[in-house]
Amino acid sequence: MIYQYFILFFWSLVAATFFPVSSEVFLAGMIQQNKDLTILTVVIVATIGNVIGAIITFYMGWKGGELVLNKMSDKNKKKYYKAEKIVNRYGVYSMVLSWVPFIGDFIVLFGGVFKLPIWSSILWITIGKFLRYLVFALSIAGLIDYLL
Repeated sequence: MIYQYFILFFWSLVAATFFPVSSEVFLAGMIQQNKDLTILTVVIVATIGNVIGAIITFYMGWKGGELVLNKMSDKNKKKYYKAEKIVNRYGVYSMVLSWVPFIGDFIVLFGGVFKLPIWSSILWITIGKFLRYLVFALSIAGLIDYLL
């Protein structure tokens, strides 16, 4: 069972970079197959992995953002402009949107490119990713029905 947590951590980390993988698929399967696990533990493991992946993306933007942007495909440039507008408008608070599909990674990248404060960025990234995993895990476990 412990190996599943390592896999979840790994997939969550990779999913927060620009690799096209989804940690939610593994997380959902893990919850569905193991009714005796603690949802909060799963959420914390996934969040930690995803935040570390986001820190890597943030660092890529901080150190080599211009290089990354110059190599970007035309398809990704649309996401780039949308993410750039969000980061320019909301600054460090935009990092809470790091969980949003398709543009979240770009928002984090631009946080690095624009040299947003690191620690407050990590805080907002963590809040956004934790809440996303919590809502997702609770909905998969069927517990969200009791809360609504």
